[in-house]
Formats: sequence, structure tokens, C-alpha cells
Amino acid sequence: MGEVNFNQALEEWIEHCRDSHIRFSSFAEPVKNCEPYRKIISMGYKALPLVRQVYDMDISDNFELSIVIELGLASVVRDIVGDDFSIPEKIRGRISAIEDYTKKWLDENMDNYLSRK
Repeated sequence: MGEVNFNQALEEWIEHCRDSHIRFSSFAEPVKNCEPYRKIISMGYKALPLVRQVYDMDISDNFELSIVIELGLASVVRDIVGDDFSIPEKIRGRISAIEDYTKKWLDENMDNYLSRK
């Protein structure tokens, strides 16, 4: 599963977030509870650089993409790498701080995972 499949799953995930129950929820669970999320997780370590690229996408005209980024991507990283990644207690609940932490963590650590077989 490569970049094309990742992008397709991302589009499906964005579509999932158009549902009003998800769109207007402030909880991550409804955002993550879908097949596209599981498809991305199933890609394993090779999804990490693609996840990192999503953080740099323009969300100004895509509210659903902002939901994916704000409520889903850190969980993707956690579900792929396990206990190696965790959000520090002091920033939990602070979306922009979690985004910054996750981007920095990916920048500093994802190459270690990509080199694994």
C-alpha cells in the first residue's frame, strides 16, 4: 500500500468526517472509528512520512481535513508506533500543542522506523 492508497484512505476519512455527528463532535473517538483510519494504520511505518505531509496541508477551505488533523493524526502515529509515542500530560487537550509535538516527534523519529524491516 503506497502513497496513492494513503491518499485515497485520507479522502475517505475526510468524507467520513462530513457526517454531522462527527463534524460537530469535539471527541476523537468518532473521528477514528472508521475503515479509512484502519486502512492508514494498516500501512504501518511507511505511513509516517505521509502523515507528516498531511500536517502541512492547507486546511483553510477544508474543515473536515482540519478535523482529521486535529483529532486523528496523533492517534494514527500512536497506533502505528505504540508506546514509543505519547502526548505529554502537560499538553493533553491542547490541540495546537499536540500538533506541534507530533510534527516535531515525527521529524526527529520517523527515520528510525522507516529503516526497520
